[in-house]
Amino acid sequence: MRTLFFSAFMLAAGVAAAAPCAAPDECRARCDKGEGAACLAAGDALAKTDGKAALAAFRKACEVGVAKGCTKVAFRLVAGGARDLGEARALFQKACDGGDAPGCANLAAFYQDGEGVPRDAVKAAALYEKACRAGDAFACGALGFMYRQGEGVPGDADKAANLLQKGCDGGSPSACGALGVVRAEGGDARQAAELFARACKGGYGPGCFLLSEAMKTGRGVAANPEGAAKLRARACQLGVSEVCGR
Repeated sequence: MRTLFFSAFMLAAGVAAAAPCAAPDECRARCDKGEGAACLAAGDALAKTDGKAALAAFRKACEVGVAKGCTKVAFRLVAGGARDLGEARALFQKACDGGDAPGCANLAAFYQDGEGVPRDAVKAAALYEKACRAGDAFACGALGFMYRQGEGVPGDADKAANLLQKGCDGGSPSACGALGVVRAEGGDARQAAELFARACKGGYGPGCFLLSEAMKTGRGVAANPEGAAKLRARACQLGVSEVCGR
């Protein structure tokens, strides 16, 4: 599901400001008193050592009105393989309504994929636009791809390229990969290879595969069959199953 694959990037686009408390114990104590920002900070501090406690802290942050807490709970439900994603969708909606850009971007993915809701490309595009305007890089790239495809919005190659550039500059590996395809189609093999490299470095499997293809034949980058093989293996590790064993 699109939400699962890209939420990590979207959450990165909405990292909280400096923690409102100096130490995890202080954060937890203040969270127990109902301070939402402290709950968010406590969840972040606990995330690597106690997932259950972190989830509880994020839930409390959400309950007291911290929109980003709702997004973090929803993301963990999706990443944890929840069978019923209705709760996650509702939490992304709450986060989006509260002004959290990654929440809007994740909610858009539900409507774009028709995950538990009727597929609605127009609504997905509107949500991506809202998230992009609020600074979410993945959303900018996703909206750019929709303009490129004419999905939910009128096809517009120039607008697509500008949005993909904005997403890539903002740190979205998938946007860099898609922009690389645009540049390759426009005849700029060197820039395309550079963009594929950025996408691959950011953990976007298709970017690794596209760079391997360029490296295999020397399009925009020095030919390097051994390097190309390593990149295909990396693409496989990142979930591009079609290239596994090639």
